[in-house]
Amino acid sequence: YILALLFILSNTAFGADITASFTVVDSEKKPIENAVVQLIGSNASQATSPEEPFQLSQRNKQFTPLVLTVPKGASVTFPNYDDIQHHVYSFSGIKKFQFKLSKESKEPPITLDKAGVVPVGCNIHDWMLAYIFVADTPFFATTDSLGKAIINVTNPGDYTIKVWHPQLANTVKNPIKNNLTSIPIDKTFSQTIELKNKITTTDNTNNKIDEYEDK
Repeated sequence: YILALLFILSNTAFGADITASFTVVDSEKKPIENAVVQLIGSNASQATSPEEPFQLSQRNKQFTPLVLTVPKGASVTFPNYDDIQHHVYSFSGIKKFQFKLSKESKEPPITLDKAGVVPVGCNIHDWMLAYIFVADTPFFATTDSLGKAIINVTNPGDYTIKVWHPQLANTVKNPIKNNLTSIPIDKTFSQTIELKNKITTTDNTNNKIDEYEDK
């Protein structure tokens, strides 16, 4: 399968944010959930983290959400809503941590000050796997079940487009077809971007958590 990234950019008024509405689909026009879309501009400021930390929850012996996208410098907590213990860990080169969590546990949040992908697993329940994507831009979004993602861009200009998904190999530098990397954003327009890679499923069980270790 070949992924396609369809986006429509609209600027409603002079001086207003340019709203980028993305739809990620495969070659059969089926929407792709949990894809991270980034727009990186040379004049873009760093993302500002909210005061409250993001949450990667454990519920029904699964992590929720599968992909949590946060800005660099953000804090993340790991609330356990199950009646059993989990042993949450990551050996990623971006951030290493591990701790045991009961339902009443209140571990302090971890701070992610380096951009990249942080896979998270459970040492007790091997099938549990999630990804924290740490973005190095304020312009990012994760697609929903309909393959939709919306990004508000504050400044017109040339932006690098990057797309990541758990089924895309971590070693791929640019998965976009024809090696497209940059696009001008200054007015309303639409464009389809196809990716080179084949994605057979959105299930994360085929991935290896050690793919991201010490990288």
